[in-house]
Amino acid sequence: MNAQEPSGEPQQEITTIPLRYEESPPQDEYGQVMIANGKGEIVVHIGRTH
Repeated sequence: MNAQEPSGEPQQEITTIPLRYEESPPQDEYGQVMIANGKGEIVVHIGRTH
């Protein structure tokens, strides 16, 4: 049996995970966060909530 790589573009899976972070008392207002998942890092730009 011969294995072959699939042709075409690789499929990407999108997973939505709600995240929340709070500091008490509040410190700085962050403009971006980095999420590390063991496979790499994702930088997310965030807006102000108030």
